[in-house]
Amino acid sequence: MDPAKITSEINRLSMSQKLLLAQDIWDSIARDSDTLPMPAWQKNEIEKRYNLYKQGKIELHDWQEVHNQLRERHNRPLPGLSTRLRELDPPCSSQLPT
Repeated sequence: MDPAKITSEINRLSMSQKLLLAQDIWDSIARDSDTLPMPAWQKNEIEKRYNLYKQGKIELHDWQEVHNQLRERHNRPLPGLSTRLRELDPPCSSQLPT
């Protein structure tokens, strides 16, 4: 595949088509995530944090609790985003929250 051709084709897509394509790409990455190599720095960081946990120097937090706290703290709509996307690409507006 020629990257220039791919970019040219992407540039022809509507906003909603680009968003759907981006979602498809992320989904394909997630399906293949166990084949992705982990960099040494990331392995070192994980080991460091695990050792701190075993030593009782850090505590774990329930993911759902963290998620809820973040949503409460940051769950405010971006001003004008939905309106601007509707102006850019009306077919996309049916997929936007109201």
